[in-house]
Amino acid sequence: MTDGTTKLLLGVAAGGAAFWGVSRWRNARAARSPDRLDAWGAEHDEDPVEARYEDLSAPTPTPRAARPSSERGRKRLSRAFDLVFTVHGLGFPVPYLRALAARESGLDPRDPKGLINVVRVVREDFNARHGTDVAPAELKNPVTSVTIASDALRRIIESLARHHPHVENLREDWSNRHFVELLTMAWNAGWSERAGLGRVVGYLERQGQTDITLADVARAAYAAGAKHWLWNPRKLAWTRSVADLYFAELGRDIAADRMAPPARPGSAAPTTGAMAKDVPTPAVLRFGRPAPAGVSLVVSSGWSRPRDGGRTHHAIDIPLPVGTPLLSIDDGVVVRAETSAQGDAGKWVGIKHPSGITARYLHLSRVDVQVGQHVRRGDRIGLSGNSGNSAGPHLHLDLRAPRDLLALIESWVGRPAGGWGPEMKPYGFSIPGESWIPVDAYAHGVQDEAAAAGIRLHGAAAASEPPRVATAAPVSSPDDVDAPVGG
Repeated sequence: MTDGTTKLLLGVAAGGAAFWGVSRWRNARAARSPDRLDAWGAEHDEDPVEARYEDLSAPTPTPRAARPSSERGRKRLSRAFDLVFTVHGLGFPVPYLRALAARESGLDPRDPKGLINVVRVVREDFNARHGTDVAPAELKNPVTSVTIASDALRRIIESLARHHPHVENLREDWSNRHFVELLTMAWNAGWSERAGLGRVVGYLERQGQTDITLADVARAAYAAGAKHWLWNPRKLAWTRSVADLYFAELGRDIAADRMAPPARPGSAAPTTGAMAKDVPTPAVLRFGRPAPAGVSLVVSSGWSRPRDGGRTHHAIDIPLPVGTPLLSIDDGVVVRAETSAQGDAGKWVGIKHPSGITARYLHLSRVDVQVGQHVRRGDRIGLSGNSGNSAGPHLHLDLRAPRDLLALIESWVGRPAGGWGPEMKPYGFSIPGESWIPVDAYAHGVQDEAAAAGIRLHGAAAASEPPRVATAAPVSSPDDVDAPVGG
């Protein structure tokens, strides 16, 4: 070997080592960046990609509904985790969480990052924001994985909608394929305004474009100075494969009458096909007392109480001395544990139950549970108080149901004369608490207002009486009027 050849080989080796060293330095620097959430895209690079590699110049698909004809040959996904998705998924469509889990882990909770792959930065961010200490090994619990992933997805949606209110495809609309693709890309490749999908969308808006699709993001990501994951062909293919699978599963669930077609924002709620065939029985909604035996529970203000400005109360108020133990009215998982006394609600707890109903306890003096924690009926969740917008010590307790449970609730107890209460995402629409929550007494005004609104009081009907059906075909369109949280 000549001296010239030796020098050439040594030069090539040195150059390769230098390139490797620079790459390692850049990756380490990115991991320490304040914008760490965008780094999680790097941790998905080894995920299997089953979708086709599409030409970026090809137009992005525009259908806003399921595409059953092109998906009929695809194997149906297991529904083994549908109850977990329903109870712990913060209101996300079960077919979407099912599709995302299928692409992330193959619906295998034994995956090191969990059923829905929760990477390190997402887990650490969740711990920091909620004061928890979830360890990597705990991600193999499907409830933990789904809770953290859903929390991150909800944060992504809220952030993108807040920063880009004029981009229609970033509004939560599960009938819109563009929204599904953009959300999924943000989850998989980074979403922040500094270097993620938000940066690219902002760049396109400054160019005068607001009708933005996944293909637009891929084309503009480099020019916008965003993370390179946002134009990675593998990530584009993976993202589209999740959307394909979601719409295929959505079509199957609709065909099987397991759920209603997703409604576009501002449209009327569906009145048929809203319920799964294997729905909970009325016994599921026979809740327990929200305070220990011996504590007097008298409802001073009911769900139908008129408020100033033409609003309605949409909760039950129970006066209680500050410091009274509050109990979970059923088994469930904690989906909100607000420990700040700021805001109308003050300190409060939200618990989602297996029936799909979420109970919210407002104006507490202390919160004793954490997000993601499992509770049993009768477990203490905190102490009553007078925090937030409250005129005196009391418990403000409201029940919220997802849209697809309203028709069944109506078949049991009828629909209130004024309709269901407003929706609060991701918890659902307000339903009367008087029908389900056992108390000791009601103020006379509460009884009169309930009678006028057609609301049945708990225990008022004989146990043998069959559920009263309000109409032959229940119309469950909830009211669209917003109401304040506190009261």
